[in-house]
Amino acid sequence: MNETEEYLRVTQPSLYVVADYSRYYLDQVERLADGRFEQMLLAPRAQAPAAEKGTFADQGIDLAICNQTLHQSVDIDATLRRIRKLLKPQGTLILLEPTGSSPLADISAAFFSPDYRDARRHTGDMLLTAEEWAEALERTGYTRVSCTNLTDSLILLIASGTGAETPTLLSQQHYEEAIALLSRRLPDYMLPHRIVRVSDFPVTANGKVDRKALAALVPLEQSEDGQGTRAEPVTQTEARLIEIWNALLGTDASPDSDYFRLGGDSLMATRLRRQIEECFEIEFSLEVVFEAPVLADMAARIEASASQVPSKAELPAMEHGEDQYEPFPPDRCAAVLPHRELGSH
Repeated sequence: MNETEEYLRVTQPSLYVVADYSRYYLDQVERLADGRFEQMLLAPRAQAPAAEKGTFADQGIDLAICNQTLHQSVDIDATLRRIRKLLKPQGTLILLEPTGSSPLADISAAFFSPDYRDARRHTGDMLLTAEEWAEALERTGYTRVSCTNLTDSLILLIASGTGAETPTLLSQQHYEEAIALLSRRLPDYMLPHRIVRVSDFPVTANGKVDRKALAALVPLEQSEDGQGTRAEPVTQTEARLIEIWNALLGTDASPDSDYFRLGGDSLMATRLRRQIEECFEIEFSLEVVFEAPVLADMAARIEASASQVPSKAELPAMEHGEDQYEPFPPDRCAAVLPHRELGSH
């Protein structure tokens, strides 16, 4: 009894929040806990979560305990990220989840399965395995502390919210949804081919976004065998353009590199245009950078422009008459004077 009173004395200033999808369970907690818990009714699973309110959301929480609830979410990764935002920098997540289902639960899931937005939409499984839970925690920025099998079908996971979220490509469904929104505001040539989810932007020592490190987070395109591949330059134009890009952007470009993904911007594009014109001796429009940001495509546009420019040998020789150094005739000078006079007003 003395230990219980001491625990209550120490924990009395703490704020506890209990959250559930069901008002019934919240009422049961209120009846048993006698007002010691702040309540939060979660949004239905098929709807977007309501904004977290109250002091705990403003100050952060030290400990989040999820007792066989997260599998009810339609998007487990999104829910884990939301919890991580609520945790303090040294906050802890205790996760209790079933990994095996009963026949009755499987039948219920078949009839009442929500529209999952995570990996389960491909399998139809309601529950994750212990390995899948560990991967989800790592993927969403947690550092796993321990994993214990309480029974054959129930695990206890303890994780810290201090990890760094692994950069991941958006799924095809989420990518298509994002592109549908972006296409309303951006022209086609500015729509990204891939979108990577990151927890934080890498920054330099001066606190600015590290564009080179940010570009390095984008994984290589996958070949048919699943291995990252790097294209080699095919033409001399591509090889020379790679040298220009590398010097300008401070990166390691390849024919399939995208100018903007490597950290290029509209201001730097003017320097790129000038260097291309000096190197290839052509007129290069700034619009080409936006219309063909992939290096191979830009090289093809350069070659097309170069093929239309006559060589110096083809240019006609300029002929000068014997009077080329004579002064202008009076009638030509008179034609110029009115323009000077007009310009002075």
